[in-house]
Amino acid sequence: MNKAEEERERATFHHFDRLAETHPELVIRTPFLYVASQDLYGQGWWKDLVRNASLRSSLGLGSVNDQYRRVDKPDLPSGWNHGLAWEAFTLNAPLYLNYIADKLKSHGVPFIRQRVSALDEAYDIPGIGPVDLVINATGLGSQTLIGVQDSKVFPARGQTVLVKAPNVKTNYGCRDQNFLPKGESMYIIPRPSEGHVILGGTFLPNVYSTLPDMETAERILKNAYKLCPALSHGQGWEKIEVVKHNVGLRPCREGGARIELEERITGEGKLLPASVKGKARKVAVVHAYGIGPAG
Repeated sequence: MNKAEEERERATFHHFDRLAETHPELVIRTPFLYVASQDLYGQGWWKDLVRNASLRSSLGLGSVNDQYRRVDKPDLPSGWNHGLAWEAFTLNAPLYLNYIADKLKSHGVPFIRQRVSALDEAYDIPGIGPVDLVINATGLGSQTLIGVQDSKVFPARGQTVLVKAPNVKTNYGCRDQNFLPKGESMYIIPRPSEGHVILGGTFLPNVYSTLPDMETAERILKNAYKLCPALSHGQGWEKIEVVKHNVGLRPCREGGARIELEERITGEGKLLPASVKGKARKVAVVHAYGIGPAG
């Protein structure tokens, strides 16, 4: 993670801190427990950031006096020697997106869906344009959108399993990945509402399939149960209540996200649609894509 990404993460952390007070159905403060075979204490640029949070919940591991601390082996799931505990935030992503949309609508922002093949088309969409500034948040579309065509953009296939486990309130993760197939990891993320928990997952660069793989799903469930038997009240991974299987393509970019202002002239280029070709106008675009798994 580069410095710019760290600064965005810090800003997001503080934003969620405020939102957790006003909209706990969207964002909540939750304990985190990460396990490993080797000591991880002191690792992570964010260790000082999470220490600033107010710890309001317990991991169920005894007294918790610090927001960022070691967890000893007797208090860890079987099979791991070291652990780290801290407090941060989890959110319900679909509800959060609806919240943002509603907030924009309340300020009179219209929502219009229209397919475009070239960036220039976005400056004069019927019912909106003409406009002088466009925000390009097209994700994987920036790979092929005429006027952008960023060759550094690539998908990373992610597969998770959504389950119901209202009693699970702690986020879990594993820092040891050597025993897992390449591109897979172990994590458990309880959502703020509905008793739902996300289990994961995969990160497979340049894999375009959006169909769930059942062998992967079974491995996700088994690994999650090792970390947290409470997912099925200790009755085995087969008893975990599956809500649905999720597969998505994360919009990644080599070198990290592109977030910058570009001034440009519309109507220039041999392959532009006739509707915009030759219509020269000085405009600007804010590129905001390539965020990958960060949302």
